[in-house]
Amino acid sequence: QTEIGEIPESCVVARIGDYCEKPQYGYTASASTEPVGPRFLRITDITEHGVDWNSVPYCLCPQLTARDLRLEAGDLVFARIGATTGKSYLVTECPGAVFASYLIRLRARAGLDPVYLSCFFESEAYWRQVQANKGNNLKGGMSGSILASLVFPLPSLGEQREIAKTLKALDRRMLLALRSRNALQGIFSSMIHLLVTGTLRVPPKVIALQAAAARAETRKKNGQPPDEHTIHEIVRRIVEAVAPEKIILFGSAAWGEMGPDSDLDFLVVKECANTRETAWNIR
Repeated sequence: QTEIGEIPESCVVARIGDYCEKPQYGYTASASTEPVGPRFLRITDITEHGVDWNSVPYCLCPQLTARDLRLEAGDLVFARIGATTGKSYLVTECPGAVFASYLIRLRARAGLDPVYLSCFFESEAYWRQVQANKGNNLKGGMSGSILASLVFPLPSLGEQREIAKTLKALDRRMLLALRSRNALQGIFSSMIHLLVTGTLRVPPKVIALQAAAARAETRKKNGQPPDEHTIHEIVRRIVEAVAPEKIILFGSAAWGEMGPDSDLDFLVVKECANTRETAWNIR
């Protein structure tokens, strides 16, 4: 147990300032849409999805200042004031850019993996320290000295890289799942619109089958087996869909031993060229 909570025995509690270069404040200038100098990264350019460098503006910046404040892959920048105070961004690519004055740049030294460090800056242990230190700043923001004073769990470099690799893989999977969810939500919203406006109509046979399934589910909840009406409705729908040679009822329904949890088992005999398509039509 440590001041930042429980950590593995292979880790030590380390201070940011001991493993990173001195935090550096950004440059004060006016942004321009014209390419008058390097790209000018601001707080507002950093989103949940990263940075779109093509939309980042430019700024006039003296050559020496641009060289000193030039962002490189592996740099971490932090919002030091405003609603996103403490929010960080790991630079992975950077087409000749400097950072604005409301950002602080942190650069890891040898022995500290910047990707691992960026993962820590998304943890509860980090945010607890940020909130606890806000009272030490009159404006309630983040300063270079506060950032350097924060502590984090430090394992070996090899373990840092393994942890970072695992967490980033999980991030990618979560992002894919979120995109899939958003795509399905869009399809659902479109279907609702088409159905309520009458542009798309549900076929009567689907409505009838859903009604039969609903009756069966209600009887099941009431502790009753499926009734003969449900069986007849299913048979009628199968006949209408594929005109089979035979439909054989088997299992507990055929033996007269159905209970509330019983299934309806049908064997459908049908000569066909495409078995998969016919099975789909029956469903």
